[in-house]
Amino acid sequence: MMNERMATTSIKEYTKQFSRMILAARTMRKIKRDNLIDKQFIERIMLAVTQVNGCSICSYEHTKIAFKSGISQLEIDEILSGDFENIPDDQKMAVIFAQHYAYTRGNPDGNALFKLRAYYGREKAEAIRKVIDIIMFGNAYGIAWLNFKDRLKNKPVKKSRLSRELVIIAAPFLLIVLPLLIIVITVKTIRK
Repeated sequence: MMNERMATTSIKEYTKQFSRMILAARTMRKIKRDNLIDKQFIERIMLAVTQVNGCSICSYEHTKIAFKSGISQLEIDEILSGDFENIPDDQKMAVIFAQHYAYTRGNPDGNALFKLRAYYGREKAEAIRKVIDIIMFGNAYGIAWLNFKDRLKNKPVKKSRLSRELVIIAAPFLLIVLPLLIIVITVKTIRK
């Protein structure tokens, strides 16, 4: 079953991914503005990570985005099968690093990180990591949703737990939306 790889994501690991995603999201505008990584490069990274983690929701969405960005269906299919032969040479190292990052669940080998920085330079290497952090979070979230959906169909994923699924699904709301809602309500109450 596709959703089993990350079904064991602990709350601690998810919290780490959530924190990394928040920091990465703040930087994405700069990455795009400064054209550190173009749309096709971003999508190749996202597809490679999603291929490792097995999130079918993310795979579907990023396949559409990649195709719209001009990546051929053949290349998309190859990336989703773990084949990087047709990836532009100047992007292969990043895509392979992204795959390694996903396999190690966000704990890459120091040598791999060193090679990434040596090849792309510090700023671009960090931009690549930010892109990976965003999709790692998205995969964990998407897989929790898929596993919860399977549970509702009375087909629970063996390695997954209801409590973990619910915490992962609820966390963004509780940590972002709820505090913003409280601030808005407080400000409106003070203004009255």
